[in-house]
Amino acid sequence: MNFRDLKYVQALAKLGRFQDAAKACGVSQPTLSAQVKKLEDELGVAIFERKSRGILLTSFGEEFLKGCNRILTEYEDLKELAKLEKSPESMRLQIGSFPTLANYYFPYLIPYIKKLYPCLDLILHEDKSATLIENLDSGELDFILLAAPCPDLNFQSERLFVDPFYCAMSKDNPLTNNNELSLDMLLNQKILLLDEGHCLRDQVMSLCELPQNGHETYRGTSLETVRQMVRLDAGITLIPKIACRKDDDLVYLPLKTPSPQREILAVWRTSSPRSNFFRKLACILKKMKI
Repeated sequence: MNFRDLKYVQALAKLGRFQDAAKACGVSQPTLSAQVKKLEDELGVAIFERKSRGILLTSFGEEFLKGCNRILTEYEDLKELAKLEKSPESMRLQIGSFPTLANYYFPYLIPYIKKLYPCLDLILHEDKSATLIENLDSGELDFILLAAPCPDLNFQSERLFVDPFYCAMSKDNPLTNNNELSLDMLLNQKILLLDEGHCLRDQVMSLCELPQNGHETYRGTSLETVRQMVRLDAGITLIPKIACRKDDDLVYLPLKTPSPQREILAVWRTSSPRSNFFRKLACILKKMKI
């Protein structure tokens, strides 16, 4: 059994006549007929029922055809992936990231990648980390950006950069009199965090060793909403450096060493035929200036 024989079966099942199937496959009718018969003898089961006006699939043949279609589709996909691996600038690339990175990283990533691969069909997705991991595993996404650690042995990862946390506060907050802050200095402050389910909330709680029942009085649905609350002096928050933006009403202060930080990873499936390209892409992104 080989791919050629499976293509003969597929064409014969579709067209219903040996003559038409042979023409579609670019071979003589006796050649196609002999190969199909040889395949049936090898299997020991009839795939087709021969009739005077054509052929019909047997019950086994119907199931066999489903397998043929599946195998040949995957075969063609693999051939296409091989072409894309040689020419990655022409392929479609589905990249995902979590919101508190995507909003600030994607604006740099898009022009950077497009400059290197102008014909790349780049599609960006933003979602919570758990959903990104599920979609990467299912094949809906090709390449995602996550905060360490890498979630699964089925994935490969490459560290892109380290993103330290800063303390954001209103310009009227007394803490602005300091050049840097210790975590102890935050304990009596009203700490504003994202709502549960956001990985940034978990990162801040873990990396900064904040108590689960902390001093938060507000849970925002987005980092920008939390930033607005800080601007109104409703409390302080911890914000990754990549999200710090110049603002006359806000002050960002670094935290004393060892400063809490998050490690940003590029992640892809170990089984992906494009693993070599993804590792190359990760190395390229490591050089990107933010």
